Amino acid sequence: MAFHNVAELTPIGEGTAVQLCRIPTELRLQLHAFAHDSGLKTGGMEIRFHMITDRVTLFLEVVNAAQLTSGHTVAQVYHGIFQETSPRILGTHVTEIVIERPSELALMKQIADKEGLAFAPDLVRVILPYESQIAFVRVEGETEPPRADSFPDKRLLVYGSSISNGASAVRPTGSYAMRTAAGMGMDLLNVSFAGGAMVDRVMADYLAALSNWDTAFIELGINMIWDVQKGRPGSPDEFRERVDYFISRIADAHPDQWIFCTDMFTFKGDVSQGEDRLAFRSAVADKVKQMNKPKLVYIPGTDLLTSASLLTSDLIHPSEEGLMEISNRLVDIIQSYWSGK
Repeated sequence: MAFHNVAELTPIGEGTAVQLCRIPTELRLQLHAFAHDSGLKTGGMEIRFHMITDRVTLFLEVVNAAQLTSGHTVAQVYHGIFQETSPRILGTHVTEIVIERPSELALMKQIADKEGLAFAPDLVRVILPYESQIAFVRVEGETEPPRADSFPDKRLLVYGSSISNGASAVRPTGSYAMRTAAGMGMDLLNVSFAGGAMVDRVMADYLAALSNWDTAFIELGINMIWDVQKGRPGSPDEFRERVDYFISRIADAHPDQWIFCTDMFTFKGDVSQGEDRLAFRSAVADKVKQMNKPKLVYIPGTDLLTSASLLTSDLIHPSEEGLMEISNRLVDIIQSYWSGK
C-alpha cells in the first residue's frame, strides 16, 4: 500500500494500529497549538493500492471520535477517478471498509485510455475526511503498491488554513484543493492546518526543503487576522514580517517552479469593512511584487471567491458553491500562466 500525503506513521495503543500524520511530529509540535491537533487531521490523505484478491477489507479507527459533532465522519472510495456510489461512514468504533473489484473495470480502463485520465482505474483510492484523526489498524486481502503510471507525475502543493484543508466541504473530494488538483490533472499534496496556518518560519523551512511538488498554492492570513488565543485582532506588522520570510524562503528555494500566493478569500471582514483586511492583503501583494520573480504570482483572494453570499453561515468558510468557484477560477488562472496568456 501507499499512504499518500502521509509523512509519518505513529504507533498507538498496544496493537498494530498506526496513526497517520501529514507532517513529522517534531515539526508539528513546533507550530501553533492549533496545528498540534489539526496537523493530525486527514484532509488530503489517501490510502492507495492495487488489488490482487477480488476483495480487500481495511480496518480504520477514528482516533478523535469524541470530537466529531455528528458522531461519525465520511470517507470515499475511488477506482482511479471513478467514484463508488456510496460514501463510507466511519464511526466511533473500528470500521471495516470492504472494497470489491469493479465488475466494469475493463470498460473503465477503455474510458481512461480514450480520455487520458490522470489515475488508473485499477488504483483503489480510499480518500479520508478532513475533520478526523485516523489510525490504520490492519488489512485483509492481498494488495500491492501503486505503479508509477497509476497516478499523476505532477503534484500541486497547497498550504493554508482550514479552508484549504477541506473545512465546510460535504465530502473529502469537495474541497477546493482537491477540485483544483483534479482540474489540472495533478496529484495533491496538502499541508494546511485548521486554525494553525500561522505562517511559521519552521513551516516555510519545511516546505522549502520539499522536492516532491511542481506547483504551489499558498493561502495566507485568515488564521492571523484574528488572534483566537488573545481574543483580539492580530498584528498586521507581525503578519507582514512573517510573510516576508515565508514567501522569500520558499520562492528562493524553488526559482523554477510556479508559486501562486493569495490572501484572505472574501469573508465577513469585507462586509464590515474592517481596516485590517487591507493591511493583511497588502502584505502579501507587496511581498510578491517586491520579489519580482517571473514564476511567483499574487492572486487576490477576492478574485477567487467573489461574493459573500458564497460563504457558510459563519461568514468565514466558503460554502460548497464557494469552494467550486474558488477551484474553477484557480484552475483557469494557473493554466493561463502556464500557457503564457
